[in-house]
Amino acid sequence: MKEDLNLHGNELNYITAVFWASYCTSMIPACYYLTRTQINIALPTLEIGWGLFTFGCAWAQNLKTRYAMRFFIGICESCSFTGVIYVIGSWYKPGEVTRRVALFFIASPLGTMFAGYLQAAAYTNLEGRHGLPGWRFDSNYM
Repeated sequence: MKEDLNLHGNELNYITAVFWASYCTSMIPACYYLTRTQINIALPTLEIGWGLFTFGCAWAQNLKTRYAMRFFIGICESCSFTGVIYVIGSWYKPGEVTRRVALFFIASPLGTMFAGYLQAAAYTNLEGRHGLPGWRFDSNYM
């Protein structure tokens, strides 16, 4: 990745910092937005945007494009966790919310564990597909 994007010094750290800066600064406005619009439209729209910008990172050819993609990924991703908790709290009775949120919290690390195997398979099996190196299909490096 470093050679493919011609990264120097701390530029990989800056890519990550751009993501976290946009994620953290947009979290409160995104949550406000979710409570003021139709959640059944807003949350899926932001999730689709998250996926499209992540997908767009695979074809980013320079550092500025990578910064822009990671910035928009941070904005779209910032409401996913709180949005799901908001939906759970809105749809279930008070006695059911705790169980649903607990299952959501348990599923999160399980999903992260499974994602490692999925990313390794993508890296190995997608190397050279569409003329792209395998690391471009791994969302951890996008």
